[in-house]
Amino acid sequence: MNAPSCRDSPVVTPAPPHEFGTDFDRWELLGRSKVGTVSWRAEAGRRWVKVFRCATERQARLLEWLGEHPLLGDHFPSCVARRGDLIAVDWIEGECLDKRTFRRNRAGIEATARLLARLHAARPAPEFSSDDIYRDYLLRRLIRHERLLNDSAAKERLLALLEPSADRRRLLTHPDLSPQNLVVTSRGHLCSIDNELLGVGPVPEIDLLTPWRYFGRGLRRRRNSRRFLEAYTRSGGRLDGFSNHGETIVALSRLRSLGSHLEEGRSEQAAAEARRILAGRSTDHPLVVMARRLA
Repeated sequence: MNAPSCRDSPVVTPAPPHEFGTDFDRWELLGRSKVGTVSWRAEAGRRWVKVFRCATERQARLLEWLGEHPLLGDHFPSCVARRGDLIAVDWIEGECLDKRTFRRNRAGIEATARLLARLHAARPAPEFSSDDIYRDYLLRRLIRHERLLNDSAAKERLLALLEPSADRRRLLTHPDLSPQNLVVTSRGHLCSIDNELLGVGPVPEIDLLTPWRYFGRGLRRRRNSRRFLEAYTRSGGRLDGFSNHGETIVALSRLRSLGSHLEEGRSEQAAAEARRILAGRSTDHPLVVMARRLA
């Protein structure tokens, strides 16, 4: 994560949260995530913890539940304390998966696929089903920069594609499971350390598109994609969402790309992405095409 900065004015360092009182000390500012949340490292007793605010109190309770899950507890940090939307989780020590060498790391690719399959197989309580954290984040980013997007038709098409539908199953989803957010612990567990976008959504298959970005190019990417999808399905993951909701999955991918271009001021690339959105090519993502063949 990048520390908050401002080119034209002095940096204002956020004050640590006060909800945990004197139970936590030795606060260290970690920085601000792309979601906009500020996080700290602190000491609670004799253990280090990571402290951050979730998008909602429900998300904080979801992360607390996830760290105690019998099949997922080894892969997500345990909750140490929670006050409303503020959560403190165990600080995870280990070796991050190097995103530059991830494409050559067959074991890491397959382990990531198995982790996603387990996540998608978990059944969260109905109380968690009302927050679609990722969709809301993408839409907020689009609205924040919509003045840079001259094509209102593309925006309206995206909004229509992303409209929630009652016939879609709502499962746990983590669309930001990239190599730099994964740590191999001393016990050999693959652990997700940055979970600000984890939530419940109608198209969990969108999660598979994030690791794909690091699979390399050409023949290597095709081989890694097949290994990844096969490991995912062997672990119980389902690919039917690519067939039934491919248009929405690709719309989410387009919205992420469009938002990134707008945030970075890349107007030409944003315009090109808008044209692709209007063209309506809903299943032209390589991983979606391969998944449809394997499903």
